[in-house]
Amino acid sequence: MCKVGGGYNQLGLGLEAYPRSTRELQQIEELERILLDEKTSDKEDVWKWGPRNNEIISVALLRDEITKSSLEPNDVPWKHWNKWVPPKVNLFIWRAIKGRIAVKVELVKRGVQLENQICSRCNKEEESVNHLLLSCLKSRAVWWNVLIWLKLPVQMNYNSCEDLFDKIEELNGSKVWKNLIKAIFMITFWHIWKFRNDKEFNKKEGLISELVEGIKELSYLWIKERARLKNLVWERWKEFNVRDIIK
Repeated sequence: MCKVGGGYNQLGLGLEAYPRSTRELQQIEELERILLDEKTSDKEDVWKWGPRNNEIISVALLRDEITKSSLEPNDVPWKHWNKWVPPKVNLFIWRAIKGRIAVKVELVKRGVQLENQICSRCNKEEESVNHLLLSCLKSRAVWWNVLIWLKLPVQMNYNSCEDLFDKIEELNGSKVWKNLIKAIFMITFWHIWKFRNDKEFNKKEGLISELVEGIKELSYLWIKERARLKNLVWERWKEFNVRDIIK
């Protein structure tokens, strides 16, 4: 035993300094009482996530637990998580599908007082999630350009954001190709949301052509880096001529 102040360091904790007060000494003694009741081993220490004691902590495990804690009783885990776009975009899309982004209709439901609920981009209909991201005239123009670029049918019928992702599963193509399309769709939603906020808060009216080009550029940078597609080049990406790379 190593004597420390008025007490004893029974476990040999390797203290770098003596306790400076009675309070600190009491804390050391309390720590020792706790540790004496614990079983120790010579195995290397590892971090584990409390709710899942048998699993070593990881980013995927943390994400899974955070998603579960965000679910309501009748919710089910989201099946469209995509590693080719950043977590913030995945989270935004998931919240949009659940109707939990700050569009005007949802803000009013939560008691926020607004002058009106009309979409500031088209000035025709109430700004709900599906209106903003899908059916607003300007959003439809963006989707028309994106679908043309992706060489997909512009007549794709969808009733909601989630329905749009489900429709991808009905298309011909490999799992990797469908993952690519889903990633680009997520980035499209993300850009529409950013342009909406520029209009709402900065009174900045962006051009459809600028928005579409931004989607192409950002999707190229994110997907090339995160999917590690070394053969992906911008000149071919602009024309979406990637079938021999994304198989």
